Amino acid sequence: AYFTSSGADIVLGGFLTARAVGLFRMGSRTAGAAFDLFAQTFRILTWQAVGRMAREKRLSAELWTSLLVINLSIMLFVLGSLSLLSHELIAVMLGGEWMAMVPVLQILCWAKIITSADQIVSAQLAAAGHTAFLFRSRVLEAIILLVALLCTVHFGIIAVAFGMFPSALVYVLRLTHKLTRLTDTTMLAVGRAVLPGLALGAAGLLVVFGASMLLEAQGPIVTIAVTAIVGVVTYVVTAFVAMRT
Repeated sequence: AYFTSSGADIVLGGFLTARAVGLFRMGSRTAGAAFDLFAQTFRILTWQAVGRMAREKRLSAELWTSLLVINLSIMLFVLGSLSLLSHELIAVMLGGEWMAMVPVLQILCWAKIITSADQIVSAQLAAAGHTAFLFRSRVLEAIILLVALLCTVHFGIIAVAFGMFPSALVYVLRLTHKLTRLTDTTMLAVGRAVLPGLALGAAGLLVVFGASMLLEAQGPIVTIAVTAIVGVVTYVVTAFVAMRT
């Protein structure tokens, strides 16, 4: 797990300049911080709920797919918004000399959305006693990541950022497929269940994108503040209506 989250930095250090590694690392850390802001709490609540259900022999497809929908919906909105507002945020927080990290940050935000599913499916599989399978899956993920890094490192940090996707996709899909078999459901059913959550996150993102375009000339601080307020209000209201329904 440590290698899959920080292995890129180590590999980059052997091939690229300190500046390139620093830019990639800063983009990675920023995306990771935004992810952890919500994932840490969500992970604790998820493991508590799943552990209780496992002890009571009530693990079900309905439970973990519902958790997956909520997680992906929140992560799509939060990390997608960070990606859309990355230019303004970096300009305010770090200054113009760090703008070269923006493409890396934008790409890694979307990679983090994919990996966020891990905290749901891993909890389910661990509660069901499939820790050996989780370990083998991590090893496979690390191998794929290492190969992808070695293939992309010569093309620069943006190529390396895109190289983070294959290992994340294989890992999450492998775990999700295993969980569908254990809970008597299918990948198609999971996909159908997840679509409303993704639509909710996408609706919030559209508002964020539209607001940021309209306010582009007002300066980064005004753009960030107004866009964040409008986007969050839209997301919360839409989510409230969806949850009530």
